[in-house]
Amino acid sequence: MLRSAPASRSGIPLRANPHRCACLPSRCACWRAPVPRRSSVPRRPDEPCFGEAGLLTTEFVLLYGLVLALVMSVVHFGLLYNAALAVSDAADVALEEVQAKGGSALRARQLAKQVVGSEQMVRDLRVDIRSGGGQVSVSVSASSPQILPGLPTSVSRIAHGPIERFIPEGRR
Repeated sequence: MLRSAPASRSGIPLRANPHRCACLPSRCACWRAPVPRRSSVPRRPDEPCFGEAGLLTTEFVLLYGLVLALVMSVVHFGLLYNAALAVSDAADVALEEVQAKGGSALRARQLAKQVVGSEQMVRDLRVDIRSGGGQVSVSVSASSPQILPGLPTSVSRIAHGPIERFIPEGRR
């Protein structure tokens, strides 16, 4: 069912809606009288009504993807920071155990695993202990869960210090 072309305020009949859209005559450019245009003259934002179809959906999809990527990267780096803190604490605890008189490397590895805790948050824990020349070095490395591909997941920490030994008062 076609609408009849209404008259404008000046009495000049407006052109019929060629697009058969459901727009009101006062809001749609399709009902306006034809105006000669040059190609260099920019169009007004309200002309024509069919030119912006789907634009809001496209903007929403693009912005939703960007916001989702931003949130996922924040979560990824939060998990990476958590793993870095756990590995740092594990290296310090393992170093304290190895430095102490009578401390063993096996007990230091067990303490490092206890400090790190769950395998869900920190994976592939490796503890390497080296000693020599009165010094001891503990290297702890692990990886965090991967949320976004291509971003780093491995963390490591090296702690070193002297081996504790008792020196009698007269020998200092």
